[in-house]
Amino acid sequence: MTGDNQRTQFLPADEADAADAYRAAAGRAAAEALQISADRLRLATEAAAIGTWDFNPTTGELAWDTRCKELFGLPPEAKVDYDTFLAGLHPDDREATDRAVQDALRPDGSGVYNVEYRTIGLEDGVERWIAATGKGLFAPGASTRQADRFIGTVIDISDPTGHIRLHSKFDTYGNLSDQFKMS
Repeated sequence: MTGDNQRTQFLPADEADAADAYRAAAGRAAAEALQISADRLRLATEAAAIGTWDFNPTTGELAWDTRCKELFGLPPEAKVDYDTFLAGLHPDDREATDRAVQDALRPDGSGVYNVEYRTIGLEDGVERWIAATGKGLFAPGASTRQADRFIGTVIDISDPTGHIRLHSKFDTYGNLSDQFKMS
């Protein structure tokens, strides 16, 4: 123990204690950095009104955050699975959206998922236009390429009255590029 301006500090008794103290401090710093990162992500998604989803195609487990559930007309405590997702899609968009998911999960595909669809709220009955983006993640080093995770985001692109779909970023970029084409 050493005294320095009325502060007492405990010094490690040997190298093993010093290594344990170092690992504990590093663990606390890593946990703090992880918490800061998680808080930053949560605040950004809340500010942008973005929902997130995480699907395990192997087990069928699907996790939606509160905003994603809200966009499908569900309460925060609702249980969800892939059938819930399909049931919440507008009937005219269900087949094409399911096909886009399957394409993103194909072993020979890019894993990219970028679609727009309508939801019909499962409990509130509200129709919403949604832009969804995601990526299939494939297990590294597996003998056969198989998606083991599929994650992404959803955002409401309906206008505030819910009647007319706003132009998505893809429509806007496409229109801008058409305007600037040289003859």
